[in-house]
Amino acid sequence: MTFRVSAILCIFMFGCGSSLSIRSSGRDSVAGITYTGGNGESFHNAIIISGAKSKSEGAAAEYNYISEKYGTRGEGWLLVGQTVIRERNKIVDVIEIQVDSEMNRRIFYFDVSEFLLKR
Repeated sequence: MTFRVSAILCIFMFGCGSSLSIRSSGRDSVAGITYTGGNGESFHNAIIISGAKSKSEGAAAEYNYISEKYGTRGEGWLLVGQTVIRERNKIVDVIEIQVDSEMNRRIFYFDVSEFLLKR
């Protein structure tokens, strides 16, 4: 619980928007990208993004995943904030979205270690 509260505070303090928009066409619509791991509801159950060749391709995969669930960005959901959490050899991108006009929000945790730790 404390970790989740800390993560949410980080989002509000350090969150940033992104202008990247991806059309949704399936869980593997970014060529070679796969989603494994957990359900994305916590740091320890993060969705693992594999197969991204660059940071921009990995970010596109994150937004594609969300768009698959909630529709096109700007219509089905809005980005509220985004931050990165590092713990040991794990890097998790935390994305908070608003899913409707009632201010319902959802937080996704993506393990982006594979493409952010590439040298």
